[in-house]
Amino acid sequence: MLLAISHWNYVDEKSVYLWAVAIGPAALLLGLFGVFEPRLVLGLGKYGRDLPLPMRVGSFALVAAGFAISALLFFAVYGM
Repeated sequence: MLLAISHWNYVDEKSVYLWAVAIGPAALLLGLFGVFEPRLVLGLGKYGRDLPLPMRVGSFALVAAGFAISALLFFAVYGM
């Protein structure tokens, strides 16, 4: 929702909430995949150290994909 408001603000006033665009996609991906497999969210913190390596790698891959989407938004959509 905050990403949509940020985009609407950009269209209307040519300003964007940078922290929402930077962190929003990663949080959205973790939230969506965390509904199906909650251990993906735990794989990022200290409580995920007991998880198998593929689960931890999947967690970090989701965060990396979220930051890649953020970079795409910054450079391609908003032209910053």
